[in-house]
Amino acid sequence: MVLERIGEWSRYLTNPKIEKMLNSIKGKNLEPEYDIKIGYHYPIVEEVLGKDPNEAKKTLEELVSLGILNKYVIVKEIVCSDCGSSSLSLSLACPFCGSRDVYLNSLMEHTPCGSMGIESSFIDSSGLKLCPKCKIEIKNEEIRIVGKWFECKSCGRKLREPKLIYQCRMCKKEHTVEDVKFELIYGYSLNPKVSELLELSMKLVGSIIKVFKKKGYEIELASSVPGASGVNHVFDLLSKKGSEIIGIDFSFSSEGVDAEKVIKFFAKTFDTKMSDKSFLIAYPNLKESARNLVNLYKLKVIEIDSLDKASQILEDKLDSYLEKRDFLKVFRKK
Repeated sequence: MVLERIGEWSRYLTNPKIEKMLNSIKGKNLEPEYDIKIGYHYPIVEEVLGKDPNEAKKTLEELVSLGILNKYVIVKEIVCSDCGSSSLSLSLACPFCGSRDVYLNSLMEHTPCGSMGIESSFIDSSGLKLCPKCKIEIKNEEIRIVGKWFECKSCGRKLREPKLIYQCRMCKKEHTVEDVKFELIYGYSLNPKVSELLELSMKLVGSIIKVFKKKGYEIELASSVPGASGVNHVFDLLSKKGSEIIGIDFSFSSEGVDAEKVIKFFAKTFDTKMSDKSFLIAYPNLKESARNLVNLYKLKVIEIDSLDKASQILEDKLDSYLEKRDFLKVFRKK
């Protein structure tokens, strides 16, 4: 379910550049432009994210792997098998003698008189198109092309199909069609199933960051904390102020968060000794079995039962928790 992926999305959705880029392609497709030096690239993404073409493509692929973007093939491009450049020139060669002096010839008919011949027989020494039979100048609409074929001027052979030679403009290597490489070029679009959910998750994560930053905390996204077991545990968000660390995880499920999610959260917080300073954000609620475990393990869980009020619920709950912690710190100092 896409709801369950909000935690994975957090480090992308809180990036204002990513948010701007995603909003810019809502309801339309993102397709590349071609540059003779760098090939197909995505200038809008590069500009918004401030990344080079390769890094921009990498980010797009990461968003595809998360289910945020869909991709589709635009073209299968021929590229140099040595350097990978798409800047290739195409020339024709004779498959018999190898000469590059290959040209396209035509059999033509002058329709008013029915005279037929190869293209060169209809052109006089001055370059005018003249019928060899009736000796009058030919108009374009009076010519019918009966057939076409290739010929090699070096060996005189008629060719059904000349040999195709691709030369890389960057490294100068020559290829035949059998030894070039092919690269798939993609267009991207926002996954319609997650469009509304993205907006929601941006608001939720933004609300959490707002509360913690107001209290002087720094935010780290998809960051890890070492456990006593030696395992590094990743939290969707970490809020840090001095030596204090508060962990936040998301668990969203259309059918309610189950016991398995709570057990995993407990194992993580127990191993990192963060049970009393970590929150599980659950939408829309906990299943009964999960709620029993929360009470047993004394975990901190915020249930978001209303999407319309989600931001306010988070702000109120987290603000209350932080104010209580600040009060206890002052009380202990006294």
